[in-house]
Amino acid sequence: RLRDFVFTQGANQILIRTITDSGETHSEYVDMGYDYRLLGKGDSLYGVGISMPREKSVEKKGIFSIPWLGEQYLSYHPAKFTATWYQQIGLTDTFTFSSDLAYSPGLFSGTFSGVLATMFGTSQLQVTIGLDETKANPSLMTSFGHRFSGRYIPQLAALSMNLSVSIPAFKADESFYANSSLSLSYSGNITEKIRYTLSSNLSWKSDDNLPAWSASFATGFSPFRGFSISGSVTASGAADAPTKPAISAQISGSYSFSSKLSANTSTSLRFADETTAVTSAGVSWRPSSNDSVSFSLNGLRYDDPKNHTLTGYWNHNGSLSSFSVRQQVTSATGRMATTFTASTSFAYAGGAFGIGRSVNDSFLLVKPKGELRKSQISVARSLDSAPSYLSRPQGSALYNSISPNVKNSIVVFATGATDYSTGHSFVFEAQPRSRQSFVAQLDVEPSFTISGLLYEESGEPYIQYSSPVYRVIEGEEGERELVRDDSLYLFTDQDGRFILSEVKGGTYLFDLRVDDEWWGVEFTVPLTEGEKVGLDRVLLLEEFWVSDPTMSERIIRHDLSPLLFEYDELEEVDIFGTEIAEGYDAEIVLEVVDRIDEESFWSIIFPPFDEDAFGFEFFDDEFVTHDDFYFDEALFDTLTEGWEGEQSTQVITAAP
Repeated sequence: RLRDFVFTQGANQILIRTITDSGETHSEYVDMGYDYRLLGKGDSLYGVGISMPREKSVEKKGIFSIPWLGEQYLSYHPAKFTATWYQQIGLTDTFTFSSDLAYSPGLFSGTFSGVLATMFGTSQLQVTIGLDETKANPSLMTSFGHRFSGRYIPQLAALSMNLSVSIPAFKADESFYANSSLSLSYSGNITEKIRYTLSSNLSWKSDDNLPAWSASFATGFSPFRGFSISGSVTASGAADAPTKPAISAQISGSYSFSSKLSANTSTSLRFADETTAVTSAGVSWRPSSNDSVSFSLNGLRYDDPKNHTLTGYWNHNGSLSSFSVRQQVTSATGRMATTFTASTSFAYAGGAFGIGRSVNDSFLLVKPKGELRKSQISVARSLDSAPSYLSRPQGSALYNSISPNVKNSIVVFATGATDYSTGHSFVFEAQPRSRQSFVAQLDVEPSFTISGLLYEESGEPYIQYSSPVYRVIEGEEGERELVRDDSLYLFTDQDGRFILSEVKGGTYLFDLRVDDEWWGVEFTVPLTEGEKVGLDRVLLLEEFWVSDPTMSERIIRHDLSPLLFEYDELEEVDIFGTEIAEGYDAEIVLEVVDRIDEESFWSIIFPPFDEDAFGFEFFDDEFVTHDDFYFDEALFDTLTEGWEGEQSTQVITAAP
């Protein structure tokens, strides 16, 4: 079988091991260069767009304007439109070409780039051309970057370089010049926990005598859990004074007291004509999963301690909206600013409305109706470990985690109509295009709980009696047929009571053994619309006693049952070992005598426990000691010597 694997950035060596039918093993190594910017061979990603400038003012401008707030207008200028085109295509598995074009009246810009991955590293060449009708020449910028993979020279694995040259567009009276730059970067480890990065940059303008330069060193480590520290030193020289560099340094640290509380601080120093030092500090706290609070001190200068800014921030993310309050105080100007932000989003698709904190380009609206109109909804992707509960104040639940242009397998969970009802699950597959959304309408057929009592001819209850349950349907020629309902099975308890749950509307029948005869017991569940069922979902059938004289007139006897089974060859017993009837000697129809809610029904079956009705005694802690649990093995052997209990067999019948 094929197994998935993940490429790493740079060089990858793949081992393909094949085992033949004869048991021989063949190994083949394949070198593969990889870059995250690559597309697979033949894959293409493209986009197109058009926009126009919009201006807000108190006067009408542009080709057309629309009224806005505060006696202002939004004016649009279609003549100054901008059209864009973007495409990225994988020409091979190791080379990807991309183009980015933009056009406005009098202006054009085009960028073309290619990314090539080899075992020596990944390279990118990019060329940008700009045209402006007001300039005498086009602008041109080229850049080449390469990151070594270290496949053949491990010491170069962390080295990357970039070279760029740009020529701006000039007017007729401007002189020509070009800009060029070269940058190098190298990363490594001092120890297992201490990493560092060296970087340098050299830039030169063609009309300058000397280039400008900069070099920096950065490192960081974590001495113990929850605490990290980092620092950097940078030296830079200007083109007019390259031998007089300015040096700056920064050190920062952060510590997490817990998963909800953390603090950080940083200090920056700059050594040039004058030395300056600036410090910032902050504290973040998450009192709950939906709230975050932070306080920060920024721009504290040691030469002017009063010149700083204090900021407090609180943010709350709810399932339907988000709120934030920001308070900022600037000591230098004495100004105070308070900002309050509240946001929510509405979604509409296919006649369904949804509300949420945000709405993505593609979304799913789940709209339960009928039997499920009051259900709670949870949604998950097919590989998610747990579903997400979604509220639905507008009647529909909004689900945002849908990816465009790929197949999405979504599982929707809905609770039952009542606390005692069984939940339902639905699976949907969707492959949306960009900005395409869907509506899933959920509905199921209403169901009831059926209960009744069965008594034998002697008046004793049918104890631990079981039977399959059949649905009575009408055949093609109008005859009545029996179809076994595998979701239902009848069991009786010690009182002869049976309970059938989740029974849909229709006519049902089960087998009843009376002496040496088979009787068919029939009952009917009414067909009801989900919105009209209500909470009374338990149907109580009349008690059936075989010898009840009031039912003797309702018992229909015949030599051959008129009911036909769906199965041509019926087994003598079912999977539970219960004997199955092949025909009926008599039939009886049980009527529904009462209809109650489930809570009342189960309170009748299992009455609440009243502790006051029992005389419980309370004892002190020392009433029972370890001596009460002492076991005298010799005394036990004497009392049980020569005694052997009778063997007995106990049969337990249980529903699956």
